[in-house]
Amino acid sequence: MCHSIFVHTEALNELLESDDKFGFIVMDGNGTLFGTLSDNTREVLHKFTVDLPKKHGRGGQSALRFARLRMEKRHNYEKKLIGKYFEEISQDTGKYVFGVDDTLKALEMGAVETLIVWENLDINRYVLKNSDSGEIIIKHLNKDQEANQSNFRDPANNAELEVQEKVSLLEWFANEYKRFGCTLEVVTNKSQENSQFCRGFGGIGASCVISWT
Repeated sequence: MCHSIFVHTEALNELLESDDKFGFIVMDGNGTLFGTLSDNTREVLHKFTVDLPKKHGRGGQSALRFARLRMEKRHNYEKKLIGKYFEEISQDTGKYVFGVDDTLKALEMGAVETLIVWENLDINRYVLKNSDSGEIIIKHLNKDQEANQSNFRDPANNAELEVQEKVSLLEWFANEYKRFGCTLEVVTNKSQENSQFCRGFGGIGASCVISWT
């Protein structure tokens, strides 16, 4: 056992009384030493030092700098992406859609080239089943619409619409976009253009390969 002082030295004393030669290696952060010990004689056979790179405070600064550069690169990419989307709108090319319904229609038609969605899109996709007829209905609801129970009733006969599946629309897009033959771009609202896209267009839209509007 280890204490603040060594008191159990009987085994070491026995070794020192012997004429046998023992080898030992000492290593630390500066190098390594090879030696032998016989009786009370110590002999250094070989010693070498190493010059390891020292830790310094700039490593954290470098990581922060690279993270900032990545964020700037992403910011510039998003700005260019949204800028191109707004250019289609300003030129009235018709090769754009916005809002949930029109974007989904364009996707189903295979007309979407780039699907653009805000990273905090607060819309869920519901698969509902009519409790009377068994009909399956798809609805896309935000928080306010979810709180309105009429969205979970059939307007024709007031039959309950049972929830079969609920998933965030963004997650659904992430899983399904390849099926529509388009690319998916998830954007922030941290630039003026992006903020306008999120507030003015509901945070969802698409650039199309054909005139849509």
